[in-house]
Amino acid sequence: MNDDDDPADDQGHGTHVAGIAAAAINNGQGIAGIAGQSLILPVKVLNENNQGTWADVAEGIIYAVDQGARVINLSLGSTADSSTVHDAVLYAWSHNVVIVAAAGNDGTTTPYYPAAYAEVIGVSATTPDDVRAGFSSYGTHISVAAPGATIYSTTPGNSYSFKSGTSMAAPHVSGLAALLLAQDGSRTNAEVRQIIEQSADDLGAPGWDEEYGYGRVNAYKAVTWGATASLSGLAWNDANSNGVHDPDEVNGVPNVPVIVRQNGQVVATTSTNDNGSFLMENMQPGLYEVEVEPPPGMYPTTPTLVEVELGINGSETTEFGFVAPTAVQVVMLEVTPVTGGVEIVWATANEGQELWGFEIHRSTNPESGYEKVGEVAAQGMSFGAMYSWVDDEVETGQTYYYRLVSIGANGENAFGPVEVTVF
Repeated sequence: MNDDDDPADDQGHGTHVAGIAAAAINNGQGIAGIAGQSLILPVKVLNENNQGTWADVAEGIIYAVDQGARVINLSLGSTADSSTVHDAVLYAWSHNVVIVAAAGNDGTTTPYYPAAYAEVIGVSATTPDDVRAGFSSYGTHISVAAPGATIYSTTPGNSYSFKSGTSMAAPHVSGLAALLLAQDGSRTNAEVRQIIEQSADDLGAPGWDEEYGYGRVNAYKAVTWGATASLSGLAWNDANSNGVHDPDEVNGVPNVPVIVRQNGQVVATTSTNDNGSFLMENMQPGLYEVEVEPPPGMYPTTPTLVEVELGINGSETTEFGFVAPTAVQVVMLEVTPVTGGVEIVWATANEGQELWGFEIHRSTNPESGYEKVGEVAAQGMSFGAMYSWVDDEVETGQTYYYRLVSIGANGENAFGPVEVTVF
């Protein structure tokens, strides 16, 4: 090109594309490329007007293969087919090279070459809202989608700028392919393509579709593809209802249903065993929601829904507390600032003989725990009773949280907390 052997970028398009794929990382400058430690082999096949011939493109592909390139990014193309270019693509594929190409910017389903060749990963462009960009071509030649709207990257002259196009989407995929090969250089081009497609986040119609192919690429899922992790947990009898698994609380709660979701979809279910524990193995790394259902006749003392991040080849454990209620129902619990302190008022129903009384617990920060500040004996009224107690050890301007704990032969049960600010 230009009748010389200088591969310097005359137009700026190639520099922008290269930066997306492999701009240096951890240098405190500009951007970080997808595969920031990969090497770029610049092969110039277009002139300063972004124009060239299919013969030049084919020659560039073959040259890159012969120089040992493992990934070739083709942010170029045309609606006109070329057997010369296809032969070069076949040459690259037969030499175990991953070929990635832009799908085109016509916003139509017209095939765009070389993206439309079977051996090529054709890439459509998405917006920051994770929808296909209006300019992006689509159709049967799409393998995956990638961000391509308003992408910030390198430009000649040690500068940076925003550009949009499927030309910007393709190097996201090329960079990901480079990451996968850096992770395991023994992978074949077919294996790299399979991982990229199978790990993509499905968008649009379920499964493959003309707008997004197999979905928008997900680099994290791709590089963790095939890795596993385990999730374990325990449901225990929280006898004192304090939400903490104390050393003397050794009884597990069996047959507690466990539901695991990822991105709102149920991915696994199980139940706790006779010891109150559960174990799920061979799970994909990622963020999950774990939810348990309170067993009949018991109440939760800890949140029944938690988020768990599973790392690569790692394991995480979560615990859930439950308690059987004492022989009482608290139907009203209120706190009110009064002269000289805070009055706690509560009402009960169906008091049983097993109920001994109540403890009043106070905290200024529930996450740091509560302290017992008072106690009241049960009235023993089978139909229920009204109670009140005044906390006279409070400070003006301070916010307090109160929790009522019923004490009885069946254990303890907590009610609240309720919040009050002293003025």
